Amino acid sequence: MLATGGQRGAGPWAVLGTLLFGLGLPGCAVTQHQVYPSAPIRSANADADAQLTWLMENDVGVLAAVRVRAAEGNKLVRAALVQPLAPHDACPNDQSGCDELDPRFTTGTTAAIHGHGSDYVLIFPRYAGLRELGGAPRVLLDVERGGTHRAIELDLSNVTFSSGNWGLSGAIRYRPPDVVHPRLGHAVTLSLGGDRWLGRTRLHLGYEIGIAGCRAASAPDEASCPQKSRPWLYGGVLDATHGFRLNRAVTLGIGLGYGVL
Repeated sequence: MLATGGQRGAGPWAVLGTLLFGLGLPGCAVTQHQVYPSAPIRSANADADAQLTWLMENDVGVLAAVRVRAAEGNKLVRAALVQPLAPHDACPNDQSGCDELDPRFTTGTTAAIHGHGSDYVLIFPRYAGLRELGGAPRVLLDVERGGTHRAIELDLSNVTFSSGNWGLSGAIRYRPPDVVHPRLGHAVTLSLGGDRWLGRTRLHLGYEIGIAGCRAASAPDEASCPQKSRPWLYGGVLDATHGFRLNRAVTLGIGLGYGVL
């Protein structure tokens, strides 16, 4: 249900993607992909209601963005990724350790909550979150106001998800001496750009900036290349990469590009 890998682009929250093309050794990069529900996922309880806007999987975990509309003073205090309430989830009143609002807050996969006001991002542990998504997942929310708690359950199991076509990506790259220019030593650059996904093919337009060491190619160059000199590098790149999914964790990309540095 949750799209992963390199098939489509990520939204504004997704940064630091695949490497730029060009000479030099690859650096460190991570790609994130958001998926969006094909129909609104919304639920309400008393004077509070919530809606899920997107899901994401990356190395950090499973992320969900929710928007809580409630009366003034309400706030989201807990969230969990759970399965439908079943008889074995029942929590007798005399049993210690049971959650009074909903027992699944104890047995489900708990999220770290980031945000304020009405917009929140929930971060679930990756492996536990993927396990929950493999069933009939629900996002269970605890909205509190004035000491009163209300449970809101968002059912994800009957809605399909699709990816966005636009995204952002970036990378940190290292180039050994002489690769960029005979007078440049070790070079480190940072790149950032925009992506457009066409099926499995990614079009990337980006900008790159970095620093390099200065090397004297001959004795007369020594005066113009002080030991502590650090030339600035800048340029741009345009490339197209086609992805081949090898397995759930690995995607191979082959493409062509043009870069100036």
